Order: sequence, then C-alpha cells, then structure tokens
Amino acid sequence: MIQLPAPILLISDEPSATSGLARITRDLATLLSGMPEFRVATLGWMGTGSARLPWPQYHMQAAEFGEYALPAVWDEFSRGAPGIVMAVWDATRVLWLAQPELCEYEPTRLWLREARRSKFKLWLYSPFDAVGPGNRFTALVRDALLGVDRIVVPSPVALGWVRNTIGVEEADKRGATWIPHGMNTKTFHLSER
Repeated sequence: MIQLPAPILLISDEPSATSGLARITRDLATLLSGMPEFRVATLGWMGTGSARLPWPQYHMQAAEFGEYALPAVWDEFSRGAPGIVMAVWDATRVLWLAQPELCEYEPTRLWLREARRSKFKLWLYSPFDAVGPGNRFTALVRDALLGVDRIVVPSPVALGWVRNTIGVEEADKRGATWIPHGMNTKTFHLSER
C-alpha cells in the first residue's frame, strides 16, 4: 500500500540536459513536485544536475540505464516507503526493469525480485511517435509493456498502438492512458510574417 506523500523516482535522461527526454522529465518532475501527493527525485543519465531544480537528483553512469544505480538510489530516496519508479524513456531501455529476469547485473536482478513486489510500482511514460507493421510495436517493446504496472503515452494514437500490441485487456489492466506531449506554445508557435 502506497501512503502519501508517495516517493516517485523518475528515471530518464538527466533533467538538466538538453535532450527531449530530459525536457519531458524536467516538466513532469516540476509538475509532480508541486503536488502534495508526491515526494520527487530523478535518476538521470548523462548530465550534471542543477541547483535550480527543486528535487533530489541522482546520477547514473554512462554505461548503464539504471541497472547499477537504482537499488542504492531507491533505498536511500524512498526511506523504506513503497512508491513509484516512473521511467521516462524508450520502452526497450527499461526491459531489464520491466522483466527483471533479463537484468544482466545479478545483484540488481536479485534485488528486483523483492523490490517489484513490495518496494515500488513501475510506471512507464514512453513518448512513442512511430509504430511498426500492423500498427504494433516490436516483441521487445511488447515484453517491456507487459512488465510494467502503469502505461502512459503522449497521444490517443499511441494508446491505440499499445492496445494493438498487448491487447485491450492487458492495456486496461495496466491503466494505460495518455497525457498530452508537453509543449510550451509561448515559445513554439507559427510566426506571423
């Protein structure tokens, strides 16, 4: 049972970086950190962090997608409270987390057996913008989707692709939904000439 405020750790590109995933993570973490329901931290890939961001920022090494850092980061940040790990990444980058038996780093694989049952729920926000034949994702993406507890995508079209890939029942079981892909219309707009 998750009690409020729930620890939520966003794992993605470092939110102080300049990538699109970093921006999405920064926007989500900013939004979540203003909500009394959550206590927010990020575990970022390839960045330096920033004192301007109002939440704890943890860092992973360039040679990983969290499989080495996550156990220590989660245990320190959560302080033993059950919560949420939300990956803001391509689904294939978190296959090791969604399907723990595929994690090649044995200490984390063993830790995940317990962690996925009692320490956290795994959410995935994957900014899907393309799909394969039959409006379905690959088998690797399907396996990742089937291994998460909650699926969030950036559009109704992407939600349809998820349903085509794992089936409506499996998507509903995971609370599959969509939230708008964030865009600041004050800076991104058609200019008048």
